[in-house]
Amino acid sequence: MKHLPPCRDCDRASRELWHGVTVNCRGCQLRSVGRLPQFFRVRRRRQVDSAYLAVLKTIFDVDPKVESSWRPVHEEVKHAFAHDAMYEVWRAGEPS
Repeated sequence: MKHLPPCRDCDRASRELWHGVTVNCRGCQLRSVGRLPQFFRVRRRRQVDSAYLAVLKTIFDVDPKVESSWRPVHEEVKHAFAHDAMYEVWRAGEPS
C-alpha cells in the first residue's frame, strides 16, 4: 500500500477536527469514506457488505466481486480512519 504525502487538508485532519477536503486527493477520498455510516457498520460488524462495496466501487472503481480488487482499498480506508483526528472523538464514545 503506497501512501502519498498528505495534502494540507489531510495533514490538518490528522492533527485536529477538520472537515476540509482537497479535490482529487486520494487521502481525502479515503478519509471521507472512513467517515461514512457504511464504513462504521462494516467496522463494527467486522464484515464488508454490499452497501460498503458499492461506495468503494463508486469512488475507487473497484470490482466488488473480486476481493483482490477492493481489499487493498479497504485497508487504505482503515489506515486513513486510524490517522484521522476524528477517530479519537469516535473512539471515546465507543463501548469497550
